[in-house]
Amino acid sequence: MAIETAESLNVQRLYHYQSFDKPERLAQIFTERKLYFSALEHLNDPWDCRPFFRTSDLDDAVECERVIDWLIKADRRLNALLPEAKYRHREERLRSDRGFLERLVDQITVQTCESFKKQYRVYCLSEHPDSTLMWAHYGNSCRGVCLEFSTKTGFFGQALRVEYLDAYPLPPGPYRGRRPRNAKPFHHEIGSMELRR
Repeated sequence: MAIETAESLNVQRLYHYQSFDKPERLAQIFTERKLYFSALEHLNDPWDCRPFFRTSDLDDAVECERVIDWLIKADRRLNALLPEAKYRHREERLRSDRGFLERLVDQITVQTCESFKKQYRVYCLSEHPDSTLMWAHYGNSCRGVCLEFSTKTGFFGQALRVEYLDAYPLPPGPYRGRRPRNAKPFHHEIGSMELRR
């Protein structure tokens, strides 16, 4: 599946709603060409950019096997210098000790969230300049501003389309089968890696 960007979807303009309570940030956009990217812990949606591995998925034999296979491959990639006997021992423990597997899955959730908090900041954009919902949530109860950006510049043209889900989002890796919602504003995400949902 190709990554959907503003440019690839032929979106001409994107809009950013914000309050006017920090005029210095607004001034920086025009005078210094600087944007303020929000830290993930400050996003208003508590589930945004917070991957979650569900231990209950391990109850399904096929999903459990997929998770174990993914963990084994990740272990070999991240710990490439271990002797083969150590890999076999770790694989055996994953397959025989359900409590260990569940703790590992929970630990991965926590570590992934912490890693994302350190690596990413987000600048939220929308395709619509006249959304009452966006004005209410991001435009300080309709008392803020809505900025318009052209996607003809490389920067805004690379804004990524966000996929909203009916269920708690699962990270890439061992999990599959997500269903998107209809609403899809854009977020532009930067960091040392590309965040995918």
